[in-house]
Amino acid sequence: MSGWTKFRDTIRAEVGALPRRVVVVEGMNDKAFIESLLTQRAPGAWEPNWVIGVAGKKGHLLDILEDQPNWFGLTDRDEWTAADAAAQQARFPNRLFVLPRYCMESYFTVANELWTMLGASQQANVAAGPQGFEAALIANVPQWVRHGALWHTVNPLWAGIRALGFKEALLEFAAAQQGDALIEAKLNQWHTYLDPHTIMASFQTNLATATAAPLFDKLTQWIHGKYFFRETIATVLPGLLGVPAQSADKTLADLQKRMTLPADLQSIWNAIGLP
Repeated sequence: MSGWTKFRDTIRAEVGALPRRVVVVEGMNDKAFIESLLTQRAPGAWEPNWVIGVAGKKGHLLDILEDQPNWFGLTDRDEWTAADAAAQQARFPNRLFVLPRYCMESYFTVANELWTMLGASQQANVAAGPQGFEAALIANVPQWVRHGALWHTVNPLWAGIRALGFKEALLEFAAAQQGDALIEAKLNQWHTYLDPHTIMASFQTNLATATAAPLFDKLTQWIHGKYFFRETIATVLPGLLGVPAQSADKTLADLQKRMTLPADLQSIWNAIGLP
């Protein structure tokens, strides 16, 4: 049994015999995010009609949608370009939806949005007010922008070189029987694709674009939201609020309980038909 089928079968078991509709997401934090919003909007009413299933990763999610023509999928955008997202959505019309932000945690990286998730007593604990709150949270944004630009450049290389046949194109018995010229041509193709000068130029272009972007776009499109939330937001927030430090997962769960449906998710929410 392949990896994705285990996740599919787990979702099937959760659906059971009831005529429930399914939205497949990548991970457990994504599931908790959607379920928290559903519980706020339709407490006690959504569970009989909907299952939020977990695929484990983006590739599994796409495999599951291929196998289950009546299920929906909601995936992180990550490094996908607009063209990448459009191509994947064309495979699953009106069933695959891509977050407009880098990832789910990117809904917990913008200071003024986080401020609205705090209670009045918590806001009062921030001596510097909302401006100081934001200043503390974005102090290391330039370093995270550099990390994000490099991530946008390097992470997609694996999918790209796999599309060129790395490494299976030269591992089969028949491949070894090709002439040396054909083998060398394939090796040169891989070598050209991974040319360090080309990759470095792409990184510099991404870095320049990300650096020039507005702060909101830096935080929601370029910076890796999962890492930024865990290593910056979740570590700085307790000090700002004057509360004991806790795990990033607990901080995320606490914030989810206080958020409302983000405006940029409303169209996706409606398209899927969530309450």
